Amino acid sequence: QGHAPTSTITPQNADSTLSGKVVNADGITPFTSAGTSNPDAGISVMSFDGTYYFTNLNGDGTFSIALEAGIYDVSVWLDSDIYPTIGAPEPFSVSVSDVTDIGDIRLVARSAAISGHVTVIGSPAAGVQINAWGPQGEPFSTTTNGSGNYTLAVTPDTWDVSPDLL
Repeated sequence: QGHAPTSTITPQNADSTLSGKVVNADGITPFTSAGTSNPDAGISVMSFDGTYYFTNLNGDGTFSIALEAGIYDVSVWLDSDIYPTIGAPEPFSVSVSDVTDIGDIRLVARSAAISGHVTVIGSPAAGVQINAWGPQGEPFSTTTNGSGNYTLAVTPDTWDVSPDLL
């Protein structure tokens, strides 16, 4: 039987740490969850060379990611099925060196609504997935009800909306 060729992988030195806390849209109260880790919310970090890092938020809304010193794009991820009325702020860049605490990241209220009615050959279309993408590409989705109606909570902005008819 053949064996895969041997290769050497050199780990990168994580000489710095990026940390902070996610707070609710009011800017004051921490974004908390039950348990020590929130599987439905996290922080993603991408370096300019495309290296991707992700960590779930702690139950108290804090996070910490070991990184190499450098500049990173930071964004908040929220499962929109679990948090239908809360949105993530726009992604932002941060310079990380040593211990970098970026403080509070404020979530935004999904206080606007997109609603509509889907029909197929004049009849209400139940169970059709409706997808919406914001200006930064952030996706939200919902499904039409038995009458073909849908309502989707979004942040105030311009959105592209499309039914998924497949």
